[in-house]
Amino acid sequence: MSQSKEVRLPAQIALLTFTRLVQKIALRMVFSFLPQFARGLEVSVADVQRTLAFQSVAGFASPFLVPISERFGRKWLIVASTIVFALAGLLIVLFPSLAVLAMVVALISGSGIFYDANMRAYLADRIPFARRGRALAITETSWALAMLVGAPLVGVLIARFDFTAPYLVLAVISVGLLPVLWRVLAFDAIPADAQQIDWNRITRTALRSPRILTPTLFVVSVMSAGTLIFVSYADWLERGFDVNLAGLGVTAAMIGVAELIGEFLSGALSDRVNKKWFVLATGAGIAVMCLLMPHAPSRTLALVGLFGYFVFFETTVVSTIPIFSELMPEARTVPLSLLALAVPIGQATGALLAPQLTAMGGFVLVGQAAALIMVVPGISLLALTRIEFAQDAPEAVAR
Repeated sequence: MSQSKEVRLPAQIALLTFTRLVQKIALRMVFSFLPQFARGLEVSVADVQRTLAFQSVAGFASPFLVPISERFGRKWLIVASTIVFALAGLLIVLFPSLAVLAMVVALISGSGIFYDANMRAYLADRIPFARRGRALAITETSWALAMLVGAPLVGVLIARFDFTAPYLVLAVISVGLLPVLWRVLAFDAIPADAQQIDWNRITRTALRSPRILTPTLFVVSVMSAGTLIFVSYADWLERGFDVNLAGLGVTAAMIGVAELIGEFLSGALSDRVNKKWFVLATGAGIAVMCLLMPHAPSRTLALVGLFGYFVFFETTVVSTIPIFSELMPEARTVPLSLLALAVPIGQATGALLAPQLTAMGGFVLVGQAAALIMVVPGISLLALTRIEFAQDAPEAVAR
């Protein structure tokens, strides 16, 4: 890497992180302001909740979009996904309706998944594996900041105008980012034979490879366990410890802080140790917290347990990203797209299991099931810890 590119890389990471923050605010704000969206559209909260299913549907298309990225380059697709995001935001402003909201949710989720895969591949192409965890963890802080910083700003905009105002502001910001992205990001060196490569065959090969499939199943298990806890904890706190609405709001902010700490820990530690063992260790932490947390004897210990759980959860999720970026260096977006696919599969699985488990055994059974879900993929991943990546050994990096 030339000196000029070294100088520009921090600016590129900052720009890519901010662009992702804008997108994640739009993605997460519907969850935080469901009643306001329902009143603005004159529908029930349940109607708006059903539209959120389209966020998961978009993820299933991600593996089929791999050839586009590998043939045309990361920069083009990062810019294109930002354009789609901006257009989706303008669509709901111009045509506010429940059907359009469902379409917008799908477009924002799909463009975000495509943006993430290409952004991660772009950085992986330029940063050695031994130093990649820190850079990718920085970009992941946009997820927590979308809740900690974005949600209050969205609340102000909705209170002063209506539920479409945040979409308009975020779309305008994205349009303003387009020329900056185009100027700051470098073009990729696309192989001359990229058009002739059978990317569908490569994807099928990846799906049959234990080296790629096992980490993918591990992420499915992590997301399933995470969703089980995420959709059940509020009812547990309310029923078991009389936590009121204001308390649940404070808890949501606490979870945002826990996510931010998890992202910081991933960036600070994953490059200093073996990345595969680090993910296994934090994954084991998830399982332990799932078993212990439901037995908390007091509200304070319950919140401490919940906070610790989300620290482990976010650290694990973020730390898997650099691993996926090196599973197939010759076609990075293949495993990164499978990572994007694993997330909605895990979320859907957890969301479907949670009501049945809660009815059968309450939050204790939810925690036990979440821990059990982590075991088999974790053992399988443990069997693959001897897989070597380029530059896998931790190196001393100037901090």
